[in-house]
Amino acid sequence: MPSRDEITELWLKGDTSNISAGSQNAAAQHEALIDGAVDAARGTQAVLAEAVRESAERFAIHAGKKLALSGSGTEDIEMKQ
Repeated sequence: MPSRDEITELWLKGDTSNISAGSQNAAAQHEALIDGAVDAARGTQAVLAEAVRESAERFAIHAGKKLALSGSGTEDIEMKQ
């Protein structure tokens, strides 16, 4: 959820026991690790959003319709019975 500024759970793989818990350097290293994880998550979200948009456009073209994802107006749809 890009609008929320929180991490609910963070898993680490590897040994971080060699970092002393009380030192300022340890806090900085953990902050850098978390910042990198957040940047990676944001990048992944952007890539996935672009892939979904491209897929939707391909589907719309294949179906013979033009899809306007970024249009400001809405279009009425006629219901058939």
